[in-house]
Amino acid sequence: MFLNLNAGDKKQKIMMAAARVFAQKGFHKSKIEEIAQEADVGKGTVYEYFTSKLDLFSKMLEAGIWLYRDTLAREMKPQLTIGAKFTRFVYIHLQFVQCHQDIAGVIRQEFLHVSPQVQQTIMEAHREIIKMLAGTFREGIETGSFRQIDCELAAGMFFGAVHAVGAPTGKTAGDLEPIASQVVDVFLKGIEKK
Repeated sequence: MFLNLNAGDKKQKIMMAAARVFAQKGFHKSKIEEIAQEADVGKGTVYEYFTSKLDLFSKMLEAGIWLYRDTLAREMKPQLTIGAKFTRFVYIHLQFVQCHQDIAGVIRQEFLHVSPQVQQTIMEAHREIIKMLAGTFREGIETGSFRQIDCELAAGMFFGAVHAVGAPTGKTAGDLEPIASQVVDVFLKGIEKK
């Protein structure tokens, strides 16, 4: 899901290898030679596609971030019910993080160490995701499903809750669906016994 990896697409192969190496060693301790070895290409091949380690790191993160955002946007189909949209959002998030633990780990570990441009990309994607979720909360208000609330605040809280769940390890895609449903149920209905 991170990239549509074709066996012949060396650039994508290098970015996937870089994600694994950066996740294991962090940005500063990783070497281009290690990434090239992990990608099974020569060091010179890496420099055919990327000008530096920072360029590779930045492009790898940006590709992952925009794919995550685009996948969420594509899956939040207008014809879904409000609850189904939120459940789909959680499921896609959990699946994405589980499938791309390397990228997720790099973003968590290295966010403060990336260039301002990459931080800006991450924040821009975050704003777009919050806007998408806020729109779903607004839709819930308009249809009478939700009471009047601050939709942006609710979106930020929901995204924070989903992010905190992470991706349970050792779970299959089928296992993630009930987890997604439970997250949405707790968030939308609360935990107070009625």
